[in-house]
Amino acid sequence: MSDWLLAETFRSTCGEVRWGSFGPPGRDPVVLLHGTPFSSYVWRGVARALARRHQLFVWDMPGYGLSESIRARTYPWLRRAGSSPNYSRTGHSRSPW
Repeated sequence: MSDWLLAETFRSTCGEVRWGSFGPPGRDPVVLLHGTPFSSYVWRGVARALARRHQLFVWDMPGYGLSESIRARTYPWLRRAGSSPNYSRTGHSRSPW
């Protein structure tokens, strides 16, 4: 894992998702999920350690890292809420997941 390369791809409705696998095949699998606004690259140190004993899977969520950007989405209910004088927003993450 000298270079962080996600060589595999999966075509999704949000675009092309990049993913990779490290460690010995057939070992107990571990999937690492990154938060936003990051990419799988944040796991590189942990991945190196875990890959000694596990088959590791990492991926970049659509719109992050090496994956394609998410197509713009429109939400009619959000436009209606935004036109209200009492409109406010809150959120946990920019992720669509």
